[in-house]
Amino acid sequence: MHRAPLHLSHLDIRALLHLKRRFYRFQLMKRISIGEYINNYTKFLTDLTNVDEIIKDEDKALIMLSSLLDDEYETFVLTLINGKSSLYYDEVSATLVNYELRRKDKKSSSSTSAEVLAARGWSSNQKGKGDREELKFKSGNCNLGRINVRSLRRTNTEKRLSKARE
Repeated sequence: MHRAPLHLSHLDIRALLHLKRRFYRFQLMKRISIGEYINNYTKFLTDLTNVDEIIKDEDKALIMLSSLLDDEYETFVLTLINGKSSLYYDEVSATLVNYELRRKDKKSSSSTSAEVLAARGWSSNQKGKGDREELKFKSGNCNLGRINVRSLRRTNTEKRLSKARE
């Protein structure tokens, strides 16, 4: 389908050039969340649509992927496009949001694990060695857990003392 050219004034052409330049140069900034990034990207698309500029869905997706930071998202981009013959903007943006949520959950769970280990007096690189006495419970190949024998002894001793006081 061929569109009739729009008759734009000099100022309109300048504004369109400025808008397209900003859109095509748009990049994800390090301190901006993916949600905010997608909102800004969508605003650009809306602005272009408002001046009758049509961008194919696949181009929207490709431009979005090219605006991501290479060092952080290269693997994501390569995995996403692997084996595909076409891309869709909605699919790419939804996948990007899910990827970011998984990354945040992973960071959150690893920091929570480190906090738990620190609260127990362990570091994440210790394997339960040192002056701690531990029992490991295993069933076949499944590790069923560890018990710190000293804390177990302390707990049992405290229970006996409280019963003796009663």
